[in-house]
Amino acid sequence: MSNNYRKMSVFIDESGNTKVNDELYVCAAFMIPTEEVSSVFSQIRDIMQKHSLEVIKSSKIRSANTRTQLLREICSLNFSYIAMLVNKNELDHFPGLQYTEPFYKFLHRRFAVYIDSVTKCDELQLEIDSYGSETFEEQFKKYFAQRMSPMFPQVTINFVKDEDSYGVQIADLIAGTLGRCYQCNRDSDNAETWLNILSPRCAGHKVFPPRFDNEKEVFIGTTEEEQRIAECLLENAYEFIAKNMASDDEFVQRQCMTLRLLIAKAYCSENNNLYSDEIMSYLIDYGFEKISKQVFTAKVIGKLREARIIIAGNANGYRLALSKDDIESYIRHNDAIISPMIYRLGLAAEFLNGAFRVNVLEDYYNLQKFVDVYRHNATLVGTEIDEEEGILVDEIDSSEMSTKDQ
Repeated sequence: MSNNYRKMSVFIDESGNTKVNDELYVCAAFMIPTEEVSSVFSQIRDIMQKHSLEVIKSSKIRSANTRTQLLREICSLNFSYIAMLVNKNELDHFPGLQYTEPFYKFLHRRFAVYIDSVTKCDELQLEIDSYGSETFEEQFKKYFAQRMSPMFPQVTINFVKDEDSYGVQIADLIAGTLGRCYQCNRDSDNAETWLNILSPRCAGHKVFPPRFDNEKEVFIGTTEEEQRIAECLLENAYEFIAKNMASDDEFVQRQCMTLRLLIAKAYCSENNNLYSDEIMSYLIDYGFEKISKQVFTAKVIGKLREARIIIAGNANGYRLALSKDDIESYIRHNDAIISPMIYRLGLAAEFLNGAFRVNVLEDYYNLQKFVDVYRHNATLVGTEIDEEEGILVDEIDSSEMSTKDQ
């Protein structure tokens, strides 16, 4: 085994129930390098003995001062944590999550992907607070194994009772505290103090479903024509999201999330382009499994374009077309790739016809028509184009050339 092999022990608990209502559901992961678990647990035992605690349980800590002191001492230890905050009253587009077991499976799998994106380890040992029956826990393990991609690290999952795991108890404390901080009308006087204590150990918070600040405030132009174009294109994008967000197909969900990100980015007048790497990283952060750039281009960007969503692409990345200039840029880009390819195909067909008296395009009616149109287009003579780049553009590493997202 390589000396660089990294193994992380992760302890997971949640605050809130799995019923869809107005309450917040918080998943917290208490994370320690596996080789340090024994030392950290020994220090946790000392803290518990100091406070005469047999078990650390957030819901049983009645005093705000006690919680504050306990958090200060716990956060002096060497660990990190992440959390996913689930707004259960915003899950209308996820009808399957109305049921408790699908809710639990779906969110915990996405949380595991988030953990992997933060830890970047070779092996994860997940210890999770017991949930439901032993049968359900075994079903969850099978579900997890079937749904995770081969690119996910080696992982073991154990369900444990919270009283049997110091790590799960600390995850419970963190999840419960965050629930009190972010749930409306709960401990608002202490929220800032507790969040400040937790902050040095926080490796990230994610909200699900994701929020997009300014999503409804996209710049729509100054002239009447610009406004009309932008409103039409934007409405088309929102209509796609409304129709498809509830899909069980994860690629369709990726399409919706990508489109929402492009809409949100369109508000940023300084730079409203996104490279494919940025979008794919964003999707991973929100629980989607890693896919290749080629698959992302074909099954996310390509499918959105097939749905008549106009996404422009150039050396600066992707952007949602919301103006006449965007549309013209999109058309020019396609013309720059397609026209020379057809012109060269015509040259090859002309040579073969002369050499062998065979029309190689005879069975390709549409191509023949295109070739006829482009045959005498003098502007294409000598045009330089990398045809494979036009077809498999996202196979090019983003660090090469000028990071061309088409």
